[in-house]
Amino acid sequence: MRRPLALGLALGSLALLSAAGASSRLGTHPALAAQTWNVQVGADIPIAPGTPGGPVSGNWYFPNVVTVNAGDTVSWTFPSANPHGVTFDNGHTPKVADMINPLPDGSLDLTGTLLPVPGPTPPSVFDPAAQLSSGVPTDPPDQRHPFTMTFNTPGVWTYECPIHGAQMWGQIIVQPTGSALSETPDKESARGQADLAAAAASLQGPPPEPVPPLALSSGSSLVAVTVGAQISRGVSVLQFLPGDITVHSGDTVAFTGADPSEIHTVTFTSGAEPPPFLDVRPQPAGPPQIVFPAMVANPVGGQVYDGTGYLNSGILFPGQTFAVTINAPPGTYQYVCLLHGGAPQNMRGTITVQ
Repeated sequence: MRRPLALGLALGSLALLSAAGASSRLGTHPALAAQTWNVQVGADIPIAPGTPGGPVSGNWYFPNVVTVNAGDTVSWTFPSANPHGVTFDNGHTPKVADMINPLPDGSLDLTGTLLPVPGPTPPSVFDPAAQLSSGVPTDPPDQRHPFTMTFNTPGVWTYECPIHGAQMWGQIIVQPTGSALSETPDKESARGQADLAAAAASLQGPPPEPVPPLALSSGSSLVAVTVGAQISRGVSVLQFLPGDITVHSGDTVAFTGADPSEIHTVTFTSGAEPPPFLDVRPQPAGPPQIVFPAMVANPVGGQVYDGTGYLNSGILFPGQTFAVTINAPPGTYQYVCLLHGGAPQNMRGTITVQ
């Protein structure tokens, strides 16, 4: 016999109320639907018109700490022209950022750092026991796909950029399913953009004062140039500071890498086109080998520049100094960072010899 519809609805409502009451008495809460949280990986930060210093890279995750519930997904997007990635090393060694190996021909093999781990397609569910990396996207920013990962294991999971290492880190805090959250995905995204705005605001201070030339016993001078600079944590100026200097023939210029999160080169090409800074070498099996060629990775041409030929510092790591004596005829000579000298960074400088 069929019950009247109204009675069926009433009995159903009563059952739901009873279940809700029992749930309340047991202190449990209904599970929230799984959500997706968005993180921006890096940024190209515009500077105020007329501000010296040149292009600026936000080497940071916006926001860098996100709290989610088990079952939620995090989606990382890659809008920056500067290379970045997302790597969970989870205690494994070597870390992905350290997978740079010298080759017999003098080049540096970057394959392990730049490609996804495990490749070619990393899993979409986080495994706290595995080493995982998005790899470093190389296609144009508007053609890149997000890197997504679903987190089912509660805990605090730290990640970093395979290019910029521990200087660029983030955390995903995973709570048990159904836990209370302090913000919604929309508010979390807004917080990331607020962090980016704060990073941009840090650029409004005065540019660093150039170091006065140091007189040497030989009668020449030592001129200091800073290679890149970190304005605040995660904000890197991709420029030579000062970018244009004037010297006398016989003076020495000391270039010092000052940014703890970036590597650079100091390279004179004497008007020739700079060489490509990456070489992709197909292999008989597996992925291609991606390297810094020897003429990029290593010093070439000595430490005296006479205005001709190719002279290169090699990879200049943070804190290292490359000194070159300028014996060129009067004129203006351009030098470049091979890693950041192309558009849109255009990390270039000039030396005018009097």
